[in-house]
Amino acid sequence: MKFNLPTSFFGGADPLGRIFLIGWIIYVVVYWICLFQILRATKFETGDKILWFLVITMAPVLGIVAYLFLCPPFVRNNAGPNDNSRGPSSPV
Repeated sequence: MKFNLPTSFFGGADPLGRIFLIGWIIYVVVYWICLFQILRATKFETGDKILWFLVITMAPVLGIVAYLFLCPPFVRNNAGPNDNSRGPSSPV
């Protein structure tokens, strides 16, 4: 017995399937970008990284929106490996 995926669900002739496929691809790309930023951020400790990973994974759309709006911009923008400071209000 041969297993075939329905072509209309994955962007065949049905326009709704194509919209779903494009939306899914955009979501997956944004998810991986956020996950990469979280793992690369030197200003996050291990617990912070685990927490943000759980937030974007367990609440998919709301988690990514929360990450984009609640994560401080200096953490998202300066996630390089040479930046060892904890932020502008860090006493160290």
